[in-house]
Amino acid sequence: MDATTVLDAMSSERLSRSRRLESLLRLVARIGQPSTRAEATHRLCEAARVLAGSAAAAVFLLDGVLARVAVSGFALLPPDGLPGSLEPDELARLAAWADRAGLAPLEVAPLRLDDGEHLLGALVLFGGAVEPLADDDLAVLGRTAACVIEQARTVDDLRRAYETQERTQDQVVRSERLRVVGEMALGIAHDFNNVLNAVLGQVGVLELLSTARPELSAPIDRLKHVALEGAATVSRLQDFSRQRRDQEFAEVDLGELCRSAALMARERGFASRVVIDERIEREVRVAGNREELREVLDGVIENAIEAQAERVTIALERHGDEARVVIADDGCGMSKDVRKRAFDPFFTTKGSLASGLGLSVAYGIVRRHGGRIDIDSAPHQGARVKIRLPALGHAAAQPELPRGAEPARPGGARILLVEDDDDNREAMASLLALGGHTVVAAASGGEGVRRFAADRFDLVLTDLGLPDMTGWEVARQVKDVSSATPVALITGWGLNLERAEIERRGVDLLIKKPIEPRKFLEQLASLHGHRRPPVEEAASAPR
Repeated sequence: MDATTVLDAMSSERLSRSRRLESLLRLVARIGQPSTRAEATHRLCEAARVLAGSAAAAVFLLDGVLARVAVSGFALLPPDGLPGSLEPDELARLAAWADRAGLAPLEVAPLRLDDGEHLLGALVLFGGAVEPLADDDLAVLGRTAACVIEQARTVDDLRRAYETQERTQDQVVRSERLRVVGEMALGIAHDFNNVLNAVLGQVGVLELLSTARPELSAPIDRLKHVALEGAATVSRLQDFSRQRRDQEFAEVDLGELCRSAALMARERGFASRVVIDERIEREVRVAGNREELREVLDGVIENAIEAQAERVTIALERHGDEARVVIADDGCGMSKDVRKRAFDPFFTTKGSLASGLGLSVAYGIVRRHGGRIDIDSAPHQGARVKIRLPALGHAAAQPELPRGAEPARPGGARILLVEDDDDNREAMASLLALGGHTVVAAASGGEGVRRFAADRFDLVLTDLGLPDMTGWEVARQVKDVSSATPVALITGWGLNLERAEIERRGVDLLIKKPIEPRKFLEQLASLHGHRRPPVEEAASAPR
């Protein structure tokens, strides 16, 4: 055999080995279908070591700095930071280490893309029983590995982009669904408020008329109680619609509230099968509505127990200016889809036994308190509900938001009542008259403005939703004529404006329907007595 034949055979063998390496690496990439670049890198590292017959292999990638991202076959890894780059002197340091570790010779396959200019890093082979790979073989190996890594990176990017788009679409759909359902709920709440306001107004009339008939007190009180229960339900609808911004807040000891909720859970018999742990820090206070916050805690604890939990932990601690309540359970947990919809109105996993309003209402209450509520859960791994609220300072207790001291009732006021609903207008006019006031009623905003311009009134009480203009417009036109005349605005839509905006629009008192008759009369007497008090929220029916 002449020299040419020998060289041709060697060249053919080298080319065959290069093609075999390339084919096998591509096959590994297709079979494995790695879900991440990290997984692809580790599989390629292992495949390259085996196919090249090397003792060990490592992949180094350039992401700003050179980092070792995958290894295979090492008993002792190279020191961290070796090599510091792919420069010849750093590779020589790595080769010296390999020689001392018995892993010589060192072979470096640059990870270059097909354009030959973009260097991703290097695949380094350490030692081996076979003849070292030729430079052409290393180049093929490096290009193949670089393509697989880059494809995996592209898949990673596409997956992340898809997940981001999916989350965005889910948020848009969810927000739109909540907006539509919330508007529907808000409209229902408004209509119920009008009905309940007329009922409670007439209840107030009956209360004042029956002072000499004690036998009527019990049925009137019962009727009032039922109406107030209805008002509480309407308030829940407004929480659910997430349209409420009114803040009838006082200082609340959140630690005491958490301990009380845990005690209530035990007293209801849950403790017979569920261990309830408490890790509650003392002196954590927030500004809020105690009953609403208690409703949130009770609802979350009940959900945890109903999730077949054996242990429920209630933890409270303060982080800077934030109070954090974490209610964790070891129950059945939630799937990703259930967790995503947990705060959706009417969504429930309890079938016909539940309304699906619990967590939705909790969400609205927490947000109205300036906080956040989040759920971390997975199937068979329990759930952690984290509630974060703005914490008050450690200093002295903060009083309830100013509502003004109740003065002795002055003489009856001359009141202009602007209300388009016949039942509400008649009920409120009768209640005000029996309360010692002189009432002139108007059925529209235009009629009210004309009556005010032609007469003298101590106070104007106007509904927000009128057929010809809004209550805000009535207030503005009244103030244009007499800036000293107090204006009270009554609405069944909930309080959706900040205090500064209410004051800027010329309203001195904002009253929520349905009213609680006696407190309503007291608030109007206070407004008349002070003439121009700070903006307040009249006490509506309690929750």
